[in-house]
Amino acid sequence: MTEIILDIKQLNLSFINQSGFLPILNDINFSLKKSEVFGLVGESGCGKSLTALSIMRLLPQNVLINGTISFNGKNILTIGEADMRKIRGKEIAMIFQEPMTSLNPVLTVGYQISEVIRTHEGLSKKDAYCKSIELMKAVMIPSAELRVRDYPHQMSGGMRQRVMIAMAIACKPKLLIADEPTTALDVTIQSEILALIKRIRDEMAMSMLLITHDLAIISEQTDTAAIMYTGRILEFASTEELLSNPLHPYTKGLLNSLPQQKYRKLLPIKGFVPDPKNLPKGCKFSNRCSLADLLCNEIEPKIEEKSSGHFVRCYKA
Repeated sequence: MTEIILDIKQLNLSFINQSGFLPILNDINFSLKKSEVFGLVGESGCGKSLTALSIMRLLPQNVLINGTISFNGKNILTIGEADMRKIRGKEIAMIFQEPMTSLNPVLTVGYQISEVIRTHEGLSKKDAYCKSIELMKAVMIPSAELRVRDYPHQMSGGMRQRVMIAMAIACKPKLLIADEPTTALDVTIQSEILALIKRIRDEMAMSMLLITHDLAIISEQTDTAAIMYTGRILEFASTEELLSNPLHPYTKGLLNSLPQQKYRKLLPIKGFVPDPKNLPKGCKFSNRCSLADLLCNEIEPKIEEKSSGHFVRCYKA
């Protein structure tokens, strides 16, 4: 039996504000096997990044979170901050969405990579510096011995993202979280970064949670995928099954809105994602769904297994 490295059960997250609680994540359940790539896909604001930040325990103070996030059999929501710091960056690492805002602008990239190594592996300043150069070479940064002294603003977007990848893999983590790793990059650079991540993941046999809004990336890079909407998982299955046999109207809508054939008219999903403060009463997709009836409008469906390994939250599936 394949080892489960990450197991999330009944994860709920709310923001605490002046008017009370604002639910953002609702009943999130999924697991990630060793060496598996799990894709989390959805529109902006659906809760993908908050799910990743929950795993990393990098949440603001005005958050109420419950459920379990088990990493290697340990619920990381209940351990102390000192123990979490030993895991964060060493066993679980994250490539953040925008490297320019994630890297410290007043420190050299070499110093920032070295800091990760010295914190978790206890190497001397000199040894950590040498390893930083090796890591920069591993992520295909040319003239690494010179670029190690550069500041983030002296690098292109693609080079900064490679630095972020070097920092993430510095301690050979068991789980790598990549949150929109190709955002704001040119198309050619995007493919290079994705190929680089795949090569490193294969070499280190890491598990990976890949967050994106791009179904093309999901189809090429992942083994299993989940569709998120308004803080809920609407459907998940193996990537091949999900894309070849979608069951939820939202998943079908996403696929139908992609360009597929020349001169074929695109079929966009009508309406807009609802405000978290004003969600529909029943199914949260009901106000945009052509199949919705009275039951859909009144009672939110639970996620159910429709076939082996294929789960969907819909009465019409």
